[in-house]
Amino acid sequence: MKDKDLRQRNRTLLLANVDNCEHAVHSALIAVDKVIHHARGDWTNSGVEKSLTDVALQQIRIMLGQAIELLQGEVIAAVDGVNW
Repeated sequence: MKDKDLRQRNRTLLLANVDNCEHAVHSALIAVDKVIHHARGDWTNSGVEKSLTDVALQQIRIMLGQAIELLQGEVIAAVDGVNW
C-alpha cells in the first residue's frame, strides 16, 4: 500500500472512531436527560431532596457536556498533528 493511501486510510479510520466516540457521549447525554426527566416526575420525597437530586443530575449532564468539548479538542489537536 502506498504511503499516501495508508495515510488516507488512517485518516478515515480516525474520523470514524471520532464519530463513534461523539455518538457514545451524545447517547450518554440523552440517557442523563431521560434520568433527569424521570427523577423529576417520580420523586415523592421532600422538595429539598428533589432539589438536591436535580442539582446532582444537572452536574452530571454538565460534566458529560464538558467531556464532549474535551474530546473534540483532543481530536482536533490529534488530527492537526497528523501529517496527512
